[in-house]
Formats: sequence, structure tokens, C-alpha cells
Amino acid sequence: MPSAELGPISDYSENTPAKASGGGREFVVVRRGEGAFVLDHACQHLGAPMSDGLVEGDTLVCPWHRAVYALGTGALLEPPGCNQQRAYKTQVKDGILIASWEEDEAPHPAPPMASAGSDKRRFGILGAGAAGLTAAEALREYGFEGEIVLVDGEESSPYDRTKLSKGLVEEDEVPRLRGERFLAQHDISPLRATVTVIDLPSRTLQFEEGEDLHCDGLILAPGSEPRRLDLPGADLQRVVTLRSAADALTLKDYVQGAKRAAVIGSGFIGMELATVLRNQDLPVTIVARDEIPFEKILGERIGRRLRREQEEAGVTYAGGAEIEEFEGEEQVRAVNLKDGRRIEADLVVMAVGVSPRTDLLNVEKEEDGGILTDAALRLPDVEGVVLAGDIAHLPGPWGPIRVEHWRWAQQLGRLAARSLLGQEVAYEGAPFFWTKQQAPGSYVYFGHAEGFDEIRYEGEPDAGKDFAAYYFKDGKVMAVFGHGMTDSLSALERRMAREGPLPAEVAAGASA
Repeated sequence: MPSAELGPISDYSENTPAKASGGGREFVVVRRGEGAFVLDHACQHLGAPMSDGLVEGDTLVCPWHRAVYALGTGALLEPPGCNQQRAYKTQVKDGILIASWEEDEAPHPAPPMASAGSDKRRFGILGAGAAGLTAAEALREYGFEGEIVLVDGEESSPYDRTKLSKGLVEEDEVPRLRGERFLAQHDISPLRATVTVIDLPSRTLQFEEGEDLHCDGLILAPGSEPRRLDLPGADLQRVVTLRSAADALTLKDYVQGAKRAAVIGSGFIGMELATVLRNQDLPVTIVARDEIPFEKILGERIGRRLRREQEEAGVTYAGGAEIEEFEGEEQVRAVNLKDGRRIEADLVVMAVGVSPRTDLLNVEKEEDGGILTDAALRLPDVEGVVLAGDIAHLPGPWGPIRVEHWRWAQQLGRLAARSLLGQEVAYEGAPFFWTKQQAPGSYVYFGHAEGFDEIRYEGEPDAGKDFAAYYFKDGKVMAVFGHGMTDSLSALERRMAREGPLPAEVAAGASA
């Protein structure tokens, strides 16, 4: 069994992650008394240095995207990501810490899963995005031995949708979450088909072609559709949206030879796309209704900071914009605004939000098209059907909320699997997302604040430095948005995941 000496155990501080090297590998070491936990140093999700992470109890929190791992086993306790963190066997000999491993051990092992067995039930999952795939794997993790059919109309699924707005991808670089071989190994059957009817009482999916699929249990996680503006010229060539892998490949092709681009919308996807296109040395204009992006969501100071970062990177921000038409004959040439401004662009990306794919569900819908469930993601008066991902309005500490973030989708996928297996469950966590903008590092947001009475700031958001913004409603901290401050924000996110909205004291020292 290969091994590596990682130095004197006395060199490591108690409960403080530290990087170590040996045997051609890099490790993160967390000393506990006279022993230590040792895991791979690079996070299984996107390679974050786990020595910069936070130790909380018997867990280690990733410093970038807050995946949570069990120190003893490397098990993934909270997403993002699909795999475990490899954990090493350790011993201390003559005061020297030694880590050992099996020669053929996978660097980022999948969690242990059951295989199909004597269980005759069939569970169908509609949607192979983050929620649907996670639900399929979770069913196997929790011991389900029946048939699992993963239904999706996209040939490239399942893949990591979050990466599509953070960089251009080649056809052979679509960021797949799992391959066909993995699904086959774990008896998860992919079905590429377009669903035309969902019969909830009988738990049956009907398709454009082929036989109906009747299921003993259904998990519905169809995701969302990108919105398109219904304006003259919206159907011109090179006016695109970005939601699927096919969209991303089309965008990659269109960038080649483009002279000027316009991004319609100043949300996080729009901002990320502007960053990506500007990094291709392409002149970019963000066309937005708001003069200050995110002012209603994050406040004026942070909105100004995000706009300023884009403009300092060379992006033009056209605020106060109301679009009249997309100009062109066959191919787009410009975006014309009602105030007379003309923005030249031979590539236009609409980033104006998404709508949940609930058209086929004959149940009452919320104003935004989502569907209200109970705490276990079940529909009232419908047996054996649960929802997950973008379409679900889930009750919890913040009230009924619907979230379109990747981590939330994975969390709800696991919750849906447990619910379908008959467990009484409820969401325990805090909605969390990250975004990569022009500034180095990532911004993070956790909690949920549809409105706020007050914002208090720790640090200097106006000066381009690290900061945290606390969003208050009725005396409680409902959400936090920040940059940097890794340990304190990680600890606060973990606390909010346990407790929900937090008391005002957590923002002690912050100023209005």
C-alpha cells in the first residue's frame, strides 16, 4: 500500500486545515488531538484549495462554493458537486504523520450506491439536470433497488449548466456531470425523449414517439426555459439565448468573427456573459432597464460596484433602456432603443430570465409559473409524485420560495429521492449561489430576501475591497451577499443553514 510521510504531527495546529505534500500527491490535513484527518487537497467540485476551507465540527467546508465534507470519510454532505473527497488512512509513527492509500483508489470516488435488484418498482425522473441526476443517484445511495428511468430530451445531458455562462465551451468540452458508462454502472437508464403529456394520477409520461412510461413513483424536475423578448427582429440570426449545451455551442460559433456583442439583461447570467465575451476581446454592451443593476435586490452601493467593475473592464453599460427592435435583414446588426439610441451588434444574447417548465402540469400554479408543494416536495392529493429544482415552491424558514440556483437544485434532488422513498423530510439549509464577475474571486449570496428594510455593511463595498452586506427584514438577517472574507462567510452560511434567518447580532460591527 503506497504511503507518504507528511511531517511531524506537532507541526499541525489543532482543527486548522493545512496543506501537505508527499508521494506525488497534495493533501489537506486537519489535526485532531494526537491524530489527524487527511483528505485530497483539491475540492472535487472545481479544485478549490481545501487548506483554505473552514473546519466546523467534524466537517470541512470548501472555501469557494461551500461544499461540505465529512472529515472522517470524505462523504459529500452538502453540494455542489457529485463525488466524495478522497479520505486517507492515517497513522502517527514516532511523531510523524503518515497517510496511505490503495493503489487503484479513485481520486474523487462516487458515494456507495445500490444496484437494481429484486425490487419490481419503477421510478421515473423527468429532467436530467442537477436536480434530476442528483435524485437518481440519491435513490441508489438510499438503497433503492428498483428500476430508475432518467428522462430528458437533450442529447448532452446530464451536464453542469453553471459553467455555460462562465466560459466558452468546445463540443468535446461540454461539462458533463456523468457519462453513459457511469449511469449504466449504477443501473440508471437514460431515455432521450420529448414528453407531451404528464398524467399525474396514473404517474404516466407520454412521448412524441414510443410507448408511454408508467411509473410507481415520479420525480418531476424539468427545469426552466429561457425567456425571449417578443419584439420585431427577435428571430433574426445571431439573436440567441443561453440555457442548454446546444445554446453554448452555438454561442461559441457566433463569437468567432463577431465584431460587437450586446447582452440584453443585467442579471447575474447577463453579467457573467459580458465577462466571458469581453475576455474574448469582443466589444460588449449590456442593455438594461435599470441604470444601476441589482439595486432592488442588492442595494445601490453594490449595484454601482458591479456596474463599475464591468465598465472598468471595457464593457459599455446602456441603462434606462427600453428596446424598440432588433435591426437587420437576415442577421442582426443593431439594437434600437425607444429613446433613439442605436447599439451596433452582430451578436445579441438575451439574458432576461427563465420560466419554469410547468406547462404540462395540470395543477394550480403560482404567479411565476412555479408550483407550491408541501415540505417534502409532494403535491396535494397526488400519490407518488414529488417535484424538484426550478419548478418547486418549497415552504421553509423564509416562507414558500422558488430558487433557480444549482446547489438548491441538488439539495432538492436529494430531498425528492428521500420523499419518494417514504421518508418524512423537510428542507434544511440556506439557498446559496456564487457568481464570477470581472473582479478576481467570486461573489457569494446565501439566504433569501425578496425585500429588505435595511442593509448593513462590513468592510468596504465602495472601494472594491472584500465586504459582507447583511439584508434585514423585521429585525432579522434574511440574506448575506459578499466577496472574500471566506472563513467568516462560510461560518455564517453554515449557521444560517441550521437556523434560517439570523438575529441582528450576527451583523454586530456592520454599519448602515
